[in-house]
Amino acid sequence: MKKSNNSVPMHPAFTITIDILLTCICIGTFFLLNNVVVWDKDNVGVNLFTPAPTFMPTLQPAAYPTIDLGSEPVEATPTPIPGLLGNKFAELFTDGEVISTDTEYTSDKIHISLSEHKKDKAVYHVADIYIRDIHAFRAGFSSGEYANRGTKYIADASEMYGAITAIAGDYCQNAADGLVIRDGVMYRNTLSELDICVLYIDGTMETYKPEEVDTEAIIARGAYQAWCFGPELLDKNGMPIQEFTSRIKVLNPRSALGYCEPGHYVFVVVDGRNREHSVGMTLAQLSQLFYELGCTRAYNLDGGRSAGMTWNSSLISVPPLEDGERRIGDILYIKEP
Repeated sequence: MKKSNNSVPMHPAFTITIDILLTCICIGTFFLLNNVVVWDKDNVGVNLFTPAPTFMPTLQPAAYPTIDLGSEPVEATPTPIPGLLGNKFAELFTDGEVISTDTEYTSDKIHISLSEHKKDKAVYHVADIYIRDIHAFRAGFSSGEYANRGTKYIADASEMYGAITAIAGDYCQNAADGLVIRDGVMYRNTLSELDICVLYIDGTMETYKPEEVDTEAIIARGAYQAWCFGPELLDKNGMPIQEFTSRIKVLNPRSALGYCEPGHYVFVVVDGRNREHSVGMTLAQLSQLFYELGCTRAYNLDGGRSAGMTWNSSLISVPPLEDGERRIGDILYIKEP
């Protein structure tokens, strides 16, 4: 017996409309996932180094005296020291002993000297940093994770991470875009109108204008840290500059990072907004300072009430007189790897 078919066929126009709607939904979903910045509370980042790389640069030993063996002089061959600096600055490190004072920290992998200076009515603090292992240079979120926008005072964040010394970061969680890489984990890969700073796994550091940013090339080169705040403070030849993209060019408290060579970095914090103590620095003055400190790259970070430096988890910089210290979202810090 032939079965009856009581279903009513759909009009072709209706079928086409449904197909178009489904296609639009698929395209819209793809666009949202790939182009629109939405805060992802579950974002745990993408590890760019799995497993973590072991960096072993080409060593350039310092010249050593010859040994007289009674015949032809034989040049002594030093034992290569692995790490960023190789045999350079060997006198700054110990054989394993840790020496920590109010102004200096020394171990077999880290040497930091802390100093305070005054110039043109501005007081500034300098942490001169030498590290043999790039993993001693860390960056952390105040809440402990990128997905949480929590903030802390810099001393509290420093204590949480066990930092020897620390300065304010770029408060990336307060921005909608910009490249964010912390300790080899990428949390955000979008373009921004701000200058960025990248610390690579081989210890080199570069700053980029927005039009110079090629995220694929940066990641392929081995980006270990990436900050998006700025502006850059030295030109590509390491010379001071006068024109900046930042709106805050006047006297202000400052936090900034400098680079001399792989393994040698400088943290600088300038106190400000206190006429009796320190008026702060302009960006041009900060640029000149990093040039005088011997840096070839330098980068401005979160300043104003956020500017701060700690030593052994104690605040050593002086916050603005009227407004006081601000809680911050992230820090740059040094600790034993």
